Amino acid sequence: MFSNLFRNRHFLSGMLIVTIVGMTPLGAQTLNWPGAAETVPGPRASVVGTPVVTGTQTVAPTGQCSQVSISLSGTFIGTTDDGGGMDQITLEIWDDGDLMVTATASIPMDGEEHALTLTAVFQGMYATGAPGVGVLLMDGASLLFQEDPFIPTDIAGTCDGAGLPPYTPVPGPTGVVVLLLGAVLALFGVRRLRRQAG
Repeated sequence: MFSNLFRNRHFLSGMLIVTIVGMTPLGAQTLNWPGAAETVPGPRASVVGTPVVTGTQTVAPTGQCSQVSISLSGTFIGTTDDGGGMDQITLEIWDDGDLMVTATASIPMDGEEHALTLTAVFQGMYATGAPGVGVLLMDGASLLFQEDPFIPTDIAGTCDGAGLPPYTPVPGPTGVVVLLLGAVLALFGVRRLRRQAG
C-alpha cells in the first residue's frame, strides 16, 4: 500500500500544496523601518527598563474608516536640553518603509524618572509587505528603542469608535484557492488508491 502511495503523484501533489500554504521562506521577513537596526551615537534621554508597546488595528467595513493606534509606555530621565529645560523624545510608526505618523513628548531636565505614554494614530490599515508596523523611539537622531515588527491586535469598529460585531480574519482569495486545490487533489489520490487496493 505504501509503495502505491508514494507512486501516486496526485496524492503527493495535494499534500505538498497543503503543507506549503502559509509557510514563509527563510530570510523573507523584512523590516518596516528602512534604517539599520542599531543605536545612532549622540546625546539621548535615559531609558529606565524596557518600554512596552501596545496597539490595535481598528478594522471597519468596506467604505468606512479603519485606523491603527500604537502606544509606547516607559520611564525616562531627561539628559539633553532641547529647549525650555525639556528633553524631547519622538515615537515614530513605520509601515513598509514609510513613516506613517509621529508623536512627541517632553521630559523635564530635573534628574528625576518620569513615566510617559506616547500614542500615535494613522488612518487606514497597515500594509503587508512586511509584518505589522515598525515602532521606533527617537531622541533627535539617536535611537532609544525599536520593536519591528510589532503586530497590532485587530478589533472591529471605525475611526469614530462605533461598535461592530467581532472581527474575524479570513484567508485571502489566493490562500482559499490553493487550499481547495490541495484538498481536491488529495481526495482524488485517495480514491485512486482505494480502487487499486480493491
